[in-house]
Amino acid sequence: MSARLEDRIEDNKAIVDKLPELVSSLEKSYEKVSISLKLDEQWSCSRVGDETTVSRPITTTGAVIRIFKDCEVKEFGTSSLNELEDIISALRKEGNVKKGQPKEITDIKTFSYPFQTSASDVSRNEKLALLSRTAQLVKNDKVSLTKLHFKQEDSLHVFVGNGRHYTQRIPFSTLSLAIFVKANGRTESQKTGARLPGGFEVVDKLITSDIVDKTIKQALDLTRVEKLEAGMYDIVAAPEPASVIAHEAFGHGVEADMALCDLSSAAKFMGHEVGSGLVSLVDEPAAGPTSGFYYFDDEGNLAQKTKLIEGGVLKGLISDELSAKELNINCSGNGRRVDYTRPVFSRMSCTYFDQGPHKAKELLSSLEKGLYLVGNSSGQEDPLGWGMQVNAPLAYEVKKGKLTGRVFGPVVLTGYVPDILKSISGVAADLAFRGLGKCGKTFWKDWVNVGMGSPTIRFRGRLA
Repeated sequence: MSARLEDRIEDNKAIVDKLPELVSSLEKSYEKVSISLKLDEQWSCSRVGDETTVSRPITTTGAVIRIFKDCEVKEFGTSSLNELEDIISALRKEGNVKKGQPKEITDIKTFSYPFQTSASDVSRNEKLALLSRTAQLVKNDKVSLTKLHFKQEDSLHVFVGNGRHYTQRIPFSTLSLAIFVKANGRTESQKTGARLPGGFEVVDKLITSDIVDKTIKQALDLTRVEKLEAGMYDIVAAPEPASVIAHEAFGHGVEADMALCDLSSAAKFMGHEVGSGLVSLVDEPAAGPTSGFYYFDDEGNLAQKTKLIEGGVLKGLISDELSAKELNINCSGNGRRVDYTRPVFSRMSCTYFDQGPHKAKELLSSLEKGLYLVGNSSGQEDPLGWGMQVNAPLAYEVKKGKLTGRVFGPVVLTGYVPDILKSISGVAADLAFRGLGKCGKTFWKDWVNVGMGSPTIRFRGRLA
């Protein structure tokens, strides 16, 4: 079987075209019916030093039938499209013929992310040449090793049900680079990269020479870091660590299914002030070309912009269809599943702090004494206790608005989320989205790609 998505779409055209008929046949027996079908492919290659490794193409197929019966929701997943009709035939026999009526499909939409060249149509040598070109951007005699990884993904998602027939095709390209340096008697590393929607034509935008030079500098600075004395500091955070603060501050905390299960404090603070008036937090799948981009979610709900915090006030939740119904709120189009074997949860897409009125340079120059956080960061949160932790590799000392040359790291920001957000006293207009992002749920069983973004922000927090 071909690994090219175009060929697989053609091979499965008959069953894909038949989905409306299959849904209609079940709607005679059940209150609500939908089928979500995905065809995915991925291919990757790596380069460690001068050694390259090429993986075999991986193709996956999955379909989920969802039915509502007697106030219960049941789902049936399969990796064989040939089994769909057998499952539906069995469900028809179990159903109540008088239960419902077929719904006319009146909402038909087809989405395709613009691309020029499918990565499937690019030769193996061209993909390896990408790794070689990127490796050649690393020009520093203190670099001891580079690790590169390129992955291409392509996906077709078809949803039929509830009077809707939606189709979306979105290819993604991912390029990551880890740089190891030796200096000051130490070996340190820093990582950079991006996952963006689009064809093979976007790959040279994923990692540029400027990004490489910045990553090398950060890796070298890690070889001379001092240990930071724990305490409260005035902080300016560059977009990369600030985007992790945005993700962790109200990530799982504003997921409706967490609120429904009393695993989040967010619902109790709805309509209340949780940040300074400069804080506006948004979740938006189509905010831009980010890792969490989609046109509609796994329940066939269109992507939309959800204002989580506006002017410091908690305004909304992100939701899947079922939790929205239970909470009597509008569904935000954030119902996402890992694959056909896993259930849908309320999940973030691209979560970001919106832009503010300040200039990034002014935020730094106005800092009398404090720290400037930069670098590829990570974090975690406690949505029930509303605690947050963000790990940043580097914190540069600032005195009277200027960098002193001293650098500390790695540093950990901890605190109560509303305290941190209420302390935000500056938000710049340099909104940037983080290139790579994944988020786990249900004890890390369910990982999805997400985007995160932020402008430069100024706040006060505890660092150690």
